[in-house]
Amino acid sequence: MQISSKVKYSINSETCRKLINYLTHIIGSDAQETYLEELLRDEGLRKWIKAYSILDNSEKIIIEILKNPNQLPKIDGLPVFFEKIAEGFKQCIRIGDKIMVNRLEKAANIKTERIDELIDPYLPSNTSLNIEVIFTIDEFNRGMARETEIFRSITGPRQEINYPGLAHEIHHVASFHWFRNNPKWVKWNDSNVFYKKLAAQLISYIVSEGISNHFITPESVSKGKDRNEERNIRVEKLSANFRGYLELIERIMLDSLRGNIKESEEKYHELTLDRTGSGIPAGHYISARMFSEIMKEHDTTIVEELVKNPWRFFEIYDTLEKKTHTFSKPFIEKMT
Repeated sequence: MQISSKVKYSINSETCRKLINYLTHIIGSDAQETYLEELLRDEGLRKWIKAYSILDNSEKIIIEILKNPNQLPKIDGLPVFFEKIAEGFKQCIRIGDKIMVNRLEKAANIKTERIDELIDPYLPSNTSLNIEVIFTIDEFNRGMARETEIFRSITGPRQEINYPGLAHEIHHVASFHWFRNNPKWVKWNDSNVFYKKLAAQLISYIVSEGISNHFITPESVSKGKDRNEERNIRVEKLSANFRGYLELIERIMLDSLRGNIKESEEKYHELTLDRTGSGIPAGHYISARMFSEIMKEHDTTIVEELVKNPWRFFEIYDTLEKKTHTFSKPFIEKMT
């Protein structure tokens, strides 16, 4: 099947170009305050900052880091995330305007048909969507997706276009396009009932990350000689505690059903956020491995079904002859 004619891409390199100019020419000058005010009105930059709104006071802290990447805000327990954001800005300053702009121009020269080849097998044939690719300077998360955008950083050692990485994020956007066409997912995601909203977030996270990490970028959640030691150690620990994380997924929902909102939110963030600096959130590895178990007993047609109806995921996992964990009946009932 071929959906390339139905996927329209908008490439935003201008936001990143403005940020490069600010970091390499404007910061520290008399023009800094005025330029930064204008930069913060840039729609692409606003979208990138908003993408991190899950963290408390993230917008305020990122703006403070933009003012001076060499001086982190003095906040007790400041997440390592903000240190990585500052490091990306400092990397840009060290490397300089010429090289960073060259990187940006190369990165923006995307051959979209190569992306379509990677995502086609794992999407319904009638997929139709518009995607904005926004280039960033982000050393914490070199690739992430939101509802209609993906963000790709030009930092780091790898400078050629990472097509599997792009396809990974674009598949997320396409998956959420389908989730938003699922009546139950929309109703629960928009609900004021805490456990329903959390269930919609959890199921979409597990399905979208599981597909992208298992099928499109399996190297992102596996050990390898070409990976740094920190990532390999992280994978080893996640593998050793795989069953424990499956139990964590269940506790997230059961806590929310009991009204333990704070506890369930903390557990959800433990699953979905990487606070180790390794670049591998636990949920990326866990969801990919769950798909690995599913695919031993199903073919890829199950993937299209799950994109259309993610609520079948735990039901399908529960019916496997060989699985690592058996979820409780109350959990399956709420997540189906």
